[in-house]
Amino acid sequence: MSNNKPRHKIRYGKVVASIWVNEGENGDLYSVTFECLYLKDGNWNSSNSFSRDDTLVLSKVANEANTWIHLQQQAQQANNQE
Repeated sequence: MSNNKPRHKIRYGKVVASIWVNEGENGDLYSVTFECLYLKDGNWNSSNSFSRDDTLVLSKVANEANTWIHLQQQAQQANNQE
């Protein structure tokens, strides 16, 4: 993943989507990782496991990540056409 830092993050409560970008020969390649934050012994941790109650929020975060990626790709295509 590019620079070990996500290009964009989307968070609803304890559910987070991190959007990563790698430069490809034909443009940017996007990927998304998801995590669930939780507090244990006064420290914040993350997991890639989600409870039943988190799944609807996860789908909302995934939908917004998908929308963000599509907007980035549209902007990139518009810039390439100029």
